[in-house]
Amino acid sequence: MPAAGLRWLVRVKPRVLLENEAFRDAIAALVPASRRAAFAARTGVRLEDAEEAVIAGYDLATVYGVRLRNPEARRALELFREHLRGGGELAEAAPELSRVTGVSGELPEALVRVGERTVLVARGDVTLARVAEAFALGLLRRSPPALRGAALSRLPETTRDSLATLYVPGPFEGEWTTAALGLLGTTEALSISLSPGGARTLKLHLDARGEFPNDAAERLKATFEAIAASPTGSVLGLNQPAEAPTVRVFPGRLELDVALESAPIAAGLRAAISAEVWEILNLPTPTPH
Repeated sequence: MPAAGLRWLVRVKPRVLLENEAFRDAIAALVPASRRAAFAARTGVRLEDAEEAVIAGYDLATVYGVRLRNPEARRALELFREHLRGGGELAEAAPELSRVTGVSGELPEALVRVGERTVLVARGDVTLARVAEAFALGLLRRSPPALRGAALSRLPETTRDSLATLYVPGPFEGEWTTAALGLLGTTEALSISLSPGGARTLKLHLDARGEFPNDAAERLKATFEAIAASPTGSVLGLNQPAEAPTVRVFPGRLELDVALESAPIAAGLRAAISAEVWEILNLPTPTPH
């Protein structure tokens, strides 16, 4: 995925998430086995076999990528063609590299297959699929991929135990410059990651790079407390962390760590995504009269 034009990127390890003892039950509540099976039937991608998945937002497109444990990329391509108008247009730049482009509904889409275990889908601006293809062919050696771009390259590599990481490159503009008590105005790159903690807990780690004011630690802690006290923070259980947050400041770097209970996070996400109103408000399920 290219660095140019990137707005945000999420990197997840679905298989490890589903196998993680601290988060397994929470994931089952959020994404039941029946939904995972339906997703696999439609896309050819079993989340249980997805070693790594990424979702990236650009101005005109969203890009999805997955690296599979089993050689299912060709099946994913064929299933993708089934939902394109007329089956789309297939091109093969190399024996191990295929691209299909077409329209689904009113939106252009493209899928790139790299080998037997990697697929990437672009929705909106299908030029990004061609860029991914060029990266795979080694034609863009002077153009950095997303995590090697000028902003995100300042952030450390994700740790081996990381389950999910959000990356946001700076600079932040407009109203965003005043967010986090003004900290985002001087932030050049930001990442937030989740990794296993103790029993049924997750560690949230925030890493920001930039030139921060002397009171940056106080501002960051106050920002987290304000988010935790908000309705969204309450739903996700941020207002009741397993351990109090800690903030560290280094030259050009700002970090926050906090331990969170995994069950409230999953329950909150489920409430935001699919729960009925009475579930969100913790009210008895109404019965018809």
